[in-house]
Amino acid sequence: MKLKTAIVTTALLLSASLAAADPVVQSFSNAWAPETGPFDLSFSFTVGQGADFDGSLVARSGGLGNIDLSSLLLTNGSTQYLYEPQNGSFASVVTGQAVVTTIKKHAITNYVDTYSFAPVFLAAGDWTATVVGSEGNSKLGGTLTLDLIDPPNDVPEPASLALAAVALGALGAARRRSRR
Repeated sequence: MKLKTAIVTTALLLSASLAAADPVVQSFSNAWAPETGPFDLSFSFTVGQGADFDGSLVARSGGLGNIDLSSLLLTNGSTQYLYEPQNGSFASVVTGQAVVTTIKKHAITNYVDTYSFAPVFLAAGDWTATVVGSEGNSKLGGTLTLDLIDPPNDVPEPASLALAAVALGALGAARRRSRR
């Protein structure tokens, strides 16, 4: 009977770990060579199951105010979410944060602009994120990073509930047999 109890306990632990799954993160990064002028970058991704995503777009460059972001568009063909700093559609915008990195005893300063957006529902399917902006200094270059995060929810998945039910049923059956 101890082996059966160990198996049931293991099944219960597995179902609990499945219920508290890690968040889904879609992360895209693009570095470009120094070049003055406008840019239009697209990232494609697939959402397996519709969910509320939140996240941020981070622009990093060697010059303060070098990257001017015009918009972020999330689209799957029929649904579009447009974020523009000028109209306040981002949840928060923090610009000009200086980040100093030391490489071989040389301090390198990068300036970081972070555009965060409130949760938005992305349905299952193929999506495209398009970032439009411009770069002011032809000698600096930069990096754009887009992070989309599906926060974990506290509701267990149906498979986890089914696994827990099977484990509890097996535990009940094992107890009933041991009483005989």
